[in-house]
Amino acid sequence: MLKFLRKLFSKPTQAPTPSSKPIPAIASIALQLQYVNIIDDSSEIVGSLLRRRQKNKESLAQILAEEAELIRHAVRLGTVMGKKRLRLLEISAGSLLEPELTQFATQNGMLLLNTNTALPEGGLTTLQKLQKSGLGLALQLPATWSSEIIAQAQWLAFSVNGKLAPDIERLVRRIKAQGPNKPVLMLDLAWHDEFQLCQQLEISYAAGHLFHQNTWQEGPIEAGFLRVMDLLNLLRQDASNSEIALSLKTDPLLSFRVLAQANSAAEARNKKIDTLDQALVSLGRERLYRWLSLLLFSLPGQEKPNPSLLEHALLRAELTERLGSQRWPQEKDHLYLLGLFSVLEQLIHRPLSQIVGLLKLPEAVCLALLQGTGRYAPFLNLAIASESGQCPDGKLLVECGINANHYFTLYFEALLSVEAACEEHM
Repeated sequence: MLKFLRKLFSKPTQAPTPSSKPIPAIASIALQLQYVNIIDDSSEIVGSLLRRRQKNKESLAQILAEEAELIRHAVRLGTVMGKKRLRLLEISAGSLLEPELTQFATQNGMLLLNTNTALPEGGLTTLQKLQKSGLGLALQLPATWSSEIIAQAQWLAFSVNGKLAPDIERLVRRIKAQGPNKPVLMLDLAWHDEFQLCQQLEISYAAGHLFHQNTWQEGPIEAGFLRVMDLLNLLRQDASNSEIALSLKTDPLLSFRVLAQANSAAEARNKKIDTLDQALVSLGRERLYRWLSLLLFSLPGQEKPNPSLLEHALLRAELTERLGSQRWPQEKDHLYLLGLFSVLEQLIHRPLSQIVGLLKLPEAVCLALLQGTGRYAPFLNLAIASESGQCPDGKLLVECGINANHYFTLYFEALLSVEAACEEHM
């Protein structure tokens, strides 16, 4: 994790710029996309799931039309996204005859089939041909799949949405009986407790938002967090380098990390950094503040660094920055911190009001974090809306001065940027 953070900030921070690769256009904003990470039982990110948000009442024609659009979008994304991670695309069986799936198969994509529409005539033969071209297959259960198609599947999957723990346990036993030795994917997780159940039942993979807690921890915040927060406050108060260096010296490990970060940045100049004073000059205050903010997500005091939570925080921070800097390009760092710190509650498992009280943050950042008000709040709300897979509210887009197509472009620019940075260090 430290290596990743060091690499992430080995170059000076710059204002957000469009990706060097073209961002796939989304033909219709009526298609509601949901994009979530897939993690294994050790919390490592192994891939992503792209799906459409299903509506309460849908006609067969509407489902097939939107899935055709979803497949085309997945293929376009496959041309610009990295190749190290699994790409899982959820469609119904009725869309198996879509011609663009041939290209998706050559990108080594994987389908998650549900039974919202029936398997068409010739669908099984088409599926076998696609698999020979490189397509992977996961099946959503419970469903009336034939034994033949279950045998072809690499993974089996199910949703925990609306299910209690005893129901989940019974369903998992049935699924494992249907496909012995096949990896199982748990979908639609919303709470950390559900992920813990996933681990207890020896389920291989999970997809969803796994960071929400039912209860807060009690007792003092871990000392490592407090030391980093003290340094962040000194930087915000424009303390002298000697004051900051003196504070750093009380934590030898943190001092070593800062020196290592400074030397990593100085390698291109063939210059060695030997003292904390030199390190502070070399890094600069903006980069040091960002680096320390990210370091909160990988401190030794955590039970285990959570790469999925870090990537979630990075994406929210970068998207908040990209959205808000359209209006306030000179305040991009404040917007980035707003997005990043909005996830601290899920990291430290304490109310955000308690955490923010320890930090001296700009007033606009505090208002957005604690009260959901102020000029930054709409941009944070827009970034959070992207995580639900819902099309953003029209009034919120107007308030931010961004149209829907531009919003989706900025979202995928941020997604590509963060995923590329994280994939580089997998």
